[in-house]
This record gives sequence, structure tokens and C-alpha cells, in this order.
Amino acid sequence: MLTSGSTKGTPCPVETLWSGYWLPLLSGLGSNCCHPITEIRQAAFIHLSKGLLLSELNSLTPKEFSQCFEKVIFPSLEDLLNAEVYRADPKGIEATRVQMFGLLCKMFLQYLNKLVGFGDFPSLWLRILDFVAQYMKANDSVILVSPLLLLLLLLLLLLLLLLLLLLLLLLLLHLYADDLCLSLRENQCQSH
Repeated sequence: MLTSGSTKGTPCPVETLWSGYWLPLLSGLGSNCCHPITEIRQAAFIHLSKGLLLSELNSLTPKEFSQCFEKVIFPSLEDLLNAEVYRADPKGIEATRVQMFGLLCKMFLQYLNKLVGFGDFPSLWLRILDFVAQYMKANDSVILVSPLLLLLLLLLLLLLLLLLLLLLLLLLLHLYADDLCLSLRENQCQSH
């Protein structure tokens, strides 16, 4: 668990647990998702998925959470694009690419509220879109083209929905502000 105490009975800060233990562990699992031996690659992916989708990650700050992408998911996606890695097991690596993109999608959707709070959300979003483009071009991937297009459309739809929600909130805020101003004016007129 991310918020448990240390073994000596003194509490260990969440930041220390994250940067000192969890992040290196997840990063190592991400690196092994590109291993040439199928069994190792699959086991690493299973454990990485479980680790990244733990509900305890909700206790992380937006910056710490963005490290899941910057230091775990993105490096793994980059490594899976490596031609040498691909040549070791083309069909297996292709399947791992699909799985890794599925994990990227799940994480993005599950933790979107945390990611939006991250000050550099637009660059994170653009980096995800860049990976979508790279993967669509990678090794003339037949398996990934349709799932990636679907992912791209899903992510764009999600972004549009977020923008509509933001506009709706701004409209409600505007209406509330107008009502508040009218109330203040009426109170001011009654007091004079």
C-alpha cells in the first residue's frame, strides 16, 4: 500500500514511498515489458498493469501521477518502437504494443481528474497523440491501426466532452454571478 508506514514503526512519507520504492519498481517493470523472452514480457506487463491501476495511486499529487506517464509508460512505448526490440519477436512485440496502448488508455481515463490538475496537461496530451501517430506508422502495423484510430477518436471525443463541460460550468458561473449581482444591487437599493 502506498501510504503504509516504514518497518521501524515511524511513518514513511508518501513522497518517499513513491519516489524511493514505487516509481523505480514500476519503471523496472515497464522496462521488462520489452524483454525478448515472451514469458518475462507478459509477466512484467501483468504486474505493471496491476501496479498502475491501483486505487492507492489516487493519493499521489498530479505531478507525481504524471511521472507514471513520463517515467514508466512513455519510455516503455518508446522502447517498443525500437527496431531491434521488434525484430526479437515481431508478433509478440506487436501484441505488447496493443496491450501497452490499452493500459495507456485505461490510465488516462481512470486518472483524468488527476491529470487535468497537472499544470502541463496540454504537453502530456500532445505527447500521447504523438505516440498514436508513431505507432500507426510503426512497421506497417496492421493490428494497431484500427485500435489506435479508435483510441484517437475516443480521446478526441473525451477532450471535446471536457471542453463542453467547461463551457457549461462557465455558463453556470456566469448565470450565478448575474444572480448574485442582482441580489447585491437589490440589497444596496433597499439599504438606501
